Amino acid sequence: MKRALLLVMAAVMVMTLTACGGGSKTYDVQSLCEVSLSGFDGYATANLINNQLVIKSICDDIQSKDGFETAATYALFFDTLRYKITSDKTEGLTNGDKLQIELTSYNKEAAKELKVSFSNAKFTYAVEGLVEGTVLDPFEGLEVAFTGISPKNGVVEINSLNCPDSVQNSGNFNAKQKSGVSNGDTIVIEYAYNEKQAEQNGVMFLEKEKEYTVEGLPEYPTSLQGIDISGVSKNINILLDKRIAEIKDSPQNLPNFPNITTTNGKGPTWDVQTSTTFEKGLYLVNKENRSDNAITAVYRIDIKGIVTESPVSRVPVGTEQEATEYLLFTVRGVYIQDNQLVIDENTSVEYKEKGTTLNSIITKAENYVKGSQSEEITLN
Repeated sequence: MKRALLLVMAAVMVMTLTACGGGSKTYDVQSLCEVSLSGFDGYATANLINNQLVIKSICDDIQSKDGFETAATYALFFDTLRYKITSDKTEGLTNGDKLQIELTSYNKEAAKELKVSFSNAKFTYAVEGLVEGTVLDPFEGLEVAFTGISPKNGVVEINSLNCPDSVQNSGNFNAKQKSGVSNGDTIVIEYAYNEKQAEQNGVMFLEKEKEYTVEGLPEYPTSLQGIDISGVSKNINILLDKRIAEIKDSPQNLPNFPNITTTNGKGPTWDVQTSTTFEKGLYLVNKENRSDNAITAVYRIDIKGIVTESPVSRVPVGTEQEATEYLLFTVRGVYIQDNQLVIDENTSVEYKEKGTTLNSIITKAENYVKGSQSEEITLN
């Protein structure tokens, strides 16, 4: 075995080294450069590296003649060699392709000092030995969906169940950014797998990552201009009807209506009429965090009552009374989809509070979202 190794080393030295006068040496670049091919026939790529076996043989020979330090100097010099494929075709290689390769750089000062020169600085390499395999696009069949609300609250969801079994069994998909995405963002999905293991299994994957554009997410709006907000009005009307029913059922609980009963608990019977007026609507939004937003709406209920029956002498039949009530309704976390405001369990309309003065209720409506900018809106 030792003798065979010596014969190999001798053959390498004869191939790569030509002694010149005065200790100068010329090395064959084609022997120093190793062309490493990866991939299958028709899809291969080439990587150029130093041929460590050749360089080790050269340095071992120098060490035997000139000592370790001189050999180490040569080893450092060889590490500076750089090669390049200059032919047009550098990927998608197939058996029979010809690669034009050249030595592009090295430490010239060290070469001069060591009296080193090169032959075959440009050479042609014939691609051979590539085997056929199955080539797949791992992203074919991959489903990428986006949930949540834009901006900065979207979530990336990946489903690989429709990808080929060889894709599912060979690697995993991963989004570089999994959450906090917005419509219009570009996100990258990676396919991580063991390339050597895949090649051994006769499979090659065309892509390692792919870009997707985030789209279709509902939005926290900066403005409600041009947006259908009729759903808010419908829900407010439901709450208004509920409040009016309460007023008609128990008008004596209103501030201006006398709450007088007989000893047996009976009071006057009122005929109550009401009318509602929309006073003011606002869309409040924190520009730094659009999810912090709200619609506030102030309504006025005008109430008129007349006593139709009364067991109480102090409140005779025909007694009239009036009252006014101001109601504040709110919707938090407003978002839109398909140019329409969404009303769901997360954005339900709430009857927040009532008051007897318009200014006090409007002040509360204007300051409902701290640090926000406001936009006036109209509700039917």
